[in-house]
Amino acid sequence: MTLEVKELPPLPEGNSHAPGRGPPLPLKSRKLITKELATEPDRQLQKLRKECIRLRQKIDHLEGEKSEKEVQIQDLLSQNESYRLELVEQKRLVGRVAETITLAFRDFQEITDQNHKRHVHSPPSQASPTADIYIAYEEMVSTWSDSSRE
Repeated sequence: MTLEVKELPPLPEGNSHAPGRGPPLPLKSRKLITKELATEPDRQLQKLRKECIRLRQKIDHLEGEKSEKEVQIQDLLSQNESYRLELVEQKRLVGRVAETITLAFRDFQEITDQNHKRHVHSPPSQASPTADIYIAYEEMVSTWSDSSRE
């Protein structure tokens, strides 16, 4: 068995490409793309995503603080209303005490006047004890009335 070697026909002049392929494509001048330039938009995108996450966390934190403060405000408003109602009740009770004292003083005054009429024969004094008690009573009622208005 012998092998025959066939020779290929010679290439035409000016044609240096391999047979069966077309002429080579012309080379165009292009900018050199480096890894640095290719990843710069990716870095910016990553930076913006991190900033977005940070801002969302900050918003969540601030909204949490806002809701806590709203709850605290509602608690304080409720507490303020209960204090206001207690104050109204205390003023009402002070008024009842003042009214009771007034009635007791009138009863005392009537009894004193009746006793005074019975003891007409006693020598008149310059200031009656009833007048002193009445002045003290007026001062006391005035003080309580002022405190109940506040």
